[in-house]
Amino acid sequence: MQVMFDLNVLLDTIQRREPFVNDSAAMCDLSVQHRVTGFISVHCITTLLYVLQRGALKPRCRQILDWILQNFKIAPCSTADIFHATELPFDDFEDAVVCAAAESSQCDLIVTRDLADFSKSPVRAISPRAFFDERYSDGTSGGTLSVHESVPEYRVKKNPAVRKRRK
Repeated sequence: MQVMFDLNVLLDTIQRREPFVNDSAAMCDLSVQHRVTGFISVHCITTLLYVLQRGALKPRCRQILDWILQNFKIAPCSTADIFHATELPFDDFEDAVVCAAAESSQCDLIVTRDLADFSKSPVRAISPRAFFDERYSDGTSGGTLSVHESVPEYRVKKNPAVRKRRK
């Protein structure tokens, strides 16, 4: 099975975002273990690193990038894919590009927590939790969550200046 991973699933896993980390990490673990072929759209990589570099040192970002490149395929995005994305019934163009990349990579599913934005997607969108609920009667991943150990941990650093302004 070929699965396109939306950015929010990767961020949940890498940043250990509660309460989503367990389901998202288990989903990533399927790609790490080659139980699914995990895809990430090419623009997701640049966005992910942009978000992570706001609070992390560049060496940590490189470690995360290496982990992604070792465990996921990068879905190319051609000019034709961008034109196709403009024709898809999405309000969010970034999500339309993810969908177009999923189509051109022949993905069976898009795994995302942003189901509302993918409601009209020609490629079926599913949450990590729903994926496991459909495939395993006990709602588990059918395996261990080893991705917790394999993913380089990253936490967003709080900016004290921002905190002061909010008070």
